[in-house]
Amino acid sequence: LERRLCGALACTRPEMRGELRRQDVEEALRLKSFDYRIMNLVLYAMRCAPVDEACFSFLASAEVLVEIGDDLTDYEEDVERNSFNVYRCFLALYGVEHGPRELREFIGAAEAEYAAKL
Repeated sequence: LERRLCGALACTRPEMRGELRRQDVEEALRLKSFDYRIMNLVLYAMRCAPVDEACFSFLASAEVLVEIGDDLTDYEEDVERNSFNVYRCFLALYGVEHGPRELREFIGAAEAEYAAKL
């Protein structure tokens, strides 16, 4: 998914940018922290304990916020390397004028979800 999104971002032909969809960007962002989820599942398995779904859901909400923070910090480097970056995607989807506002709204919703799970 990330490769397809980065391919659309790197393409100079406007019609190829149509392959960029917000729901794909949000899904790619959620999938970025899969290694943390795998590690947590391994820890549960090592303890022979059932997975605490509420805890797992809370951690997933926290991971989204961490990934957004990383992407904001690494924006320029990610653009140079043509790596997936949520901020870069929002700018491509909504333009320089509206992209930052859309991302702030997305962050606000992610923060509200995180707070609700505390």
